[in-house]
Amino acid sequence: MAVAANFINALEVRAPQFTAKCNVRIQSVFGSSGKLYAQMKNGAPVHQLAGTLPRKIAAKK
Repeated sequence: MAVAANFINALEVRAPQFTAKCNVRIQSVFGSSGKLYAQMKNGAPVHQLAGTLPRKIAAKK
């Protein structure tokens, strides 16, 4: 999971809860939404993005 810096605290709370409930461990990387999105667009092996994207980028999806 790619996690924007402004979502780190939320992930630190929710990830252990998710792991306990679903028995699935979340591996995450942190950075700015734009940089994480660019990495994903260029083939980074990320399954989920937690962050906010500018409307211009989000509309291209």
